[in-house]
Amino acid sequence: MIDEFKKEIAKGRVLVRVRPNVRESCLAGFDDGRKVWLLDIAAPAEDNQANVEVVRFLSRMIGSRVRIRSGLTSKQKYVELAGKLS
Repeated sequence: MIDEFKKEIAKGRVLVRVRPNVRESCLAGFDDGRKVWLLDIAAPAEDNQANVEVVRFLSRMIGSRVRIRSGLTSKQKYVELAGKLS
């Protein structure tokens, strides 16, 4: 599943749906109906904590920096590479 996400983000921006305040951050799957990646994040949706964890988790998972392109105040966010995919 991680390899599929890497291929998708290498093409451009990716839509993710964030579920904050869970026990452990993980890529939970893909929703075919909504065409969105499901992302569980172990940080609350307060004071930008979940957004920081989204960037940190995805960057570590794929081995390259990512940034949130849009959706800073929404559960659905577009993320993209901030550098080259390693």
